[in-house]
Amino acid sequence: MLELASVASDVVGCYAAPAALDRLIGAGEFVVRVAPDELLRLGERDRLAELEARLLALDEHGLVLDISSGVAVWALRGDDRFEAFCRLSDLELPEPSGVAQGLVAQVPAKVVVRTDELLVLVSSVVSHHLRERVLGACADLSPAEVAAAPPDTPVAEAVTV
Repeated sequence: MLELASVASDVVGCYAAPAALDRLIGAGEFVVRVAPDELLRLGERDRLAELEARLLALDEHGLVLDISSGVAVWALRGDDRFEAFCRLSDLELPEPSGVAQGLVAQVPAKVVVRTDELLVLVSSVVSHHLRERVLGACADLSPAEVAAAPPDTPVAEAVTV
């Protein structure tokens, strides 16, 4: 069975020198290193001021932004999640706790491989397209669409890149 779940977006973008971002990553935190000078932190919108102060202490030109409204997060769960993903993308997925970037359903995406799910982060502008492609391309897998989790639901299992 395949489950498609909209995950409440709570994404903070951190932009700074690579060494500063390296020091901003703590053990057990849910982060996605997008580029040497870009880091996404999930589930930490309520810590925006604290993150900004920490980053500015490491890099006076650093920038911390709440980009939650611009990012949509979808979870593919269930035994058929890898089959579904193969129908949507040619990306080679890393082992759990890894991240891949590239086209998924023909839109730019970041994919976080977790033990029990694949998180797909896309621009909120194309979120509907990803949903429609999953439901269409994987119709024979009987995808079940699950409602979004409440915004205060914590993200489980940290992914540190």
